[in-house]
Formats: sequence, structure tokens, C-alpha cells
Amino acid sequence: MITMQGFLLGCFIVTAIYHTLLFIFYKRNYAALYFALITYSSSLLTVIKEGEMLIRFKIILLIFVVVPIFYIEFTRHMYPNEFDNRVSKIFSKLVYAYAGLFSLLIIIIPMDKFIALMPIMQKVNFTINMLLIVYMFAQLIRASRAKRSDARTLLVGYGILFITAMIIYAVPNSMISKSNPIGALGILLLYSGTLARRYAKAYHTCEMIVEERTEELKEKNLELIRLINEDVLTGAFSRRYIMDKLEKTFIESRNSNVHFSLISFDLDRFKQVNDQYGHPMGDRVLVETIKVLRTELDIKVDIGRMGGEEFIILLPGVEKENAILIAEEIRSLVKSINYEYMGNNFNITCSLGLVSSDEEVKDYDEMLTKVDNLLYEAKENGRDQLCY
Repeated sequence: MITMQGFLLGCFIVTAIYHTLLFIFYKRNYAALYFALITYSSSLLTVIKEGEMLIRFKIILLIFVVVPIFYIEFTRHMYPNEFDNRVSKIFSKLVYAYAGLFSLLIIIIPMDKFIALMPIMQKVNFTINMLLIVYMFAQLIRASRAKRSDARTLLVGYGILFITAMIIYAVPNSMISKSNPIGALGILLLYSGTLARRYAKAYHTCEMIVEERTEELKEKNLELIRLINEDVLTGAFSRRYIMDKLEKTFIESRNSNVHFSLISFDLDRFKQVNDQYGHPMGDRVLVETIKVLRTELDIKVDIGRMGGEEFIILLPGVEKENAILIAEEIRSLVKSINYEYMGNNFNITCSLGLVSSDEEVKDYDEMLTKVDNLLYEAKENGRDQLCY
């Protein structure tokens, strides 16, 4: 048959073990530790029924000395802001001094003197505990007014425990056993629920932080990929990216028998722009050239910067005849851009080379070499022209 004492003992033990594990595995949370100590002490109270009466009284008195300290420490770790002041710190030191001295006195005092002093010790302990209870309630009321999480719930828990205790201990001994199962169960449920909600909230907060950090990492990775794949100045593809794209396009062309074209172009006399107008103006010419080509070309092309003022353009699926038209359009667009520097207007031209994958080339390296040779041929022939 399950008795109230056995049921209460089981609740205490399970709760004590649960909060001990919370303390061990959940970032050393001392609120959980002190609540575990409270429930271990309560477990001990429920089983102290046998043995020598005086030893039992000593143990019970010790428990009633230390448990209020555990309650205060539990509450202090739950609501550190309410205890973080000079008065609270001084009070805590006095409480610890009292608890230490009183506990030592209980342990070392001989049995005969303990019997004589026991009524006085009980009154002292009762008075001190009542002061501790008032102090603890005052701090919880402060936390409730400040709308600290769960402070009102803890107030209800303390209220259930102490009100039921007062009612039970006001009843004559002949009518009821002096135990407080209602208050004990009430405070167990409320405290356990309070801590469980806190850990659930903390876990949820951790999940949100992990999600935020994951999104930040994704954004950083995308930014890193963009920095690797794009030329910082012009926004064209980087040399590494466009070379990888050329290799893949060449392999796909060989496998699918769908041809593509490759254009290499270089801005004519670009060094003169830097020397005459300065490097900032040269940078502006590069940026504006890529911007106009991306905006004005009739088809979408992949433009990569090979270095300096030299670029290559991939035309997937475009055969040589159409590529020639696109190259001439590029030459016209570059030439049409008007630049102004300190009242002087100028234009810049480009030279281009073009090669198609249907020509006699064994790999993309040979294709790139061939288009570069055609580009240099265009420059040697007077610039501002296309060679293919």
C-alpha cells in the first residue's frame, strides 16, 4: 500500500536526482544545486522516524538550520539582481555565520547540555528562520514588482508551503500528524515547473542563437564565395572563376556537340589614361566598361577579368557567325562611352580576338592561347578592331 509518507519520499528523491543532473549537465546552474539540496534534506526528514530520540532531534534541528539557507541561495541564484546590493551581501554573511556556528554547536554539544538547551535553541532557530522567511519574501516581492521571470510562481510556492505549515502546526497533536505533504508537494511542483520552464526557454534561446549564427555563417560564406568569384573593382568574374567556367563549358561542348565562342578584348592605350588622368580615372573606365556591356548587350554573357585592362567573354551556345556580331557590338559600345575629366572629354577603344570551339583546338588552354594571339594581332594591325 502506498502511504503519503512513501509517496512524498519518492517525489523528493526523484526531484533531488533531477535537479542534481541539471546542475551537473546544465552549465553548473547553482539554482538547481540548491533545490537538489533542499529536496535531499526533505527526503531525510521523511525517513527520520527511528533511532535514538536525541540524535534524531539533532538531525532535524540541523536540517531546519540549513534548509532556509538553501532556500535563500536558490532564490538568490534565480534572481541575482535583487540580492546584488550591500545590505543583501551583509545579511548573507551574517546568515552564513549564524548557520555555521549554530550547526557546530548542535554537533559538538554533549547530550545532557543539549537536552537542557534544546527549548532555547528551538526558539532561536524559529526566530532566525522567520527572519529569513521575511527576508526571502521581501526579495521575491521585489523581483515580482520588477517582473522577473517566474518570481510570482515562486511566491505562490513559498505561500503554499508556509501557510499550510501554519495551519497544520496550529492543530493539536492528538488530531493530526505533524507533516506538511500539501505544502511540500505544492512547492515541488511549482519549483520543478519553474526551473523546467527556465531550461526550456534557455534551450529555445540557444536554438535561436544557433539559427542566427548559422544564417550569419551562410551570409559570410556567400560573401566569401562572391569575393572569390568576382573581381572586386569591376564586378566582373574573377580570373579563377572564368577559367573554371571556360574549362567546364569546353568539356560540355565536347560531350553535347553544342559549340560556344570565346572573345578576348583589351582596352587600347589604357596606360595613357592612367598616366594622363590618374589611376582613379582608370578605375572608373574599367568599371563603366563592364557596366555598359552588362546593361546594353542583347544577350547575357559571362565576362571575366584576366588582369589589368584585359577581359574575356564566354558565349555558351553561340556559334562563330553570331559571335562576330556580338564582338562588333562590344567594340561599338566601348567606343561610344564618353568620359569627362576636368573639362576634357575623351573616349577609349578596344581590340578583340574571337575563336569558336568548332575550330581545330584540342583543349581549352589551346583555345585561350589562340584567342590571345588574335587579340595581339588586332593590336598590331592598328587597334580598335576584331580579329578571328
